[in-house]
Amino acid sequence: MLQDRLKNVALVLQEGYELTVGLSSNNVYLYYKVIQTAMLADMHSFKLVLDVLIKTVIRQYELYKTVVLPTRIFSNTYAWFEIGENYFAINFLQRTNLTLSEEDASKCRGEHITICPANQAVYSTEVNSCALSLFLQSSHAREVCKRTVTTRPALPILEQHGDIVLYYLTEPKQLYLQCQHNRSWEAHTMTLDG
Repeated sequence: MLQDRLKNVALVLQEGYELTVGLSSNNVYLYYKVIQTAMLADMHSFKLVLDVLIKTVIRQYELYKTVVLPTRIFSNTYAWFEIGENYFAINFLQRTNLTLSEEDASKCRGEHITICPANQAVYSTEVNSCALSLFLQSSHAREVCKRTVTTRPALPILEQHGDIVLYYLTEPKQLYLQCQHNRSWEAHTMTLDG
């Protein structure tokens, strides 16, 4: 039923606009997470109002969380870049980018399709920021980014981002894992270093 309603919406959209997730039956479940609903009723009838998100190609960004990991540059000397904001978004088609703080990103909603308020300044990719320079692997990164160098070892980092775990350790650590495979648990041991 929802897919039929979405097809009706798609038929009346102006040129250049499209539904956020498309109409594939494999993706309809995503709409249940991003559609907002309201009920209007009187004594004789009721109406269900669906707030369906649409997009334009020029307003579609890829959102990345920036995680700065220290690098050992000598036996007891560490360095890392100071990025600024925790999130970075880029639109390759329009060659624009923006940064978001943790607070700004917390106002975004959705998991697979993330919808964020349009309240951030957007910059051309020709403007050199540290996050953009590192993302594009620009030769200007050394000039644009501020680096911190210290002789104190950085604190260990272990962060999970979906199915990926990022880590940083100053010395090798033994790790014991239990992973479910089919209906049984398998034990694994590995050494993390770096």
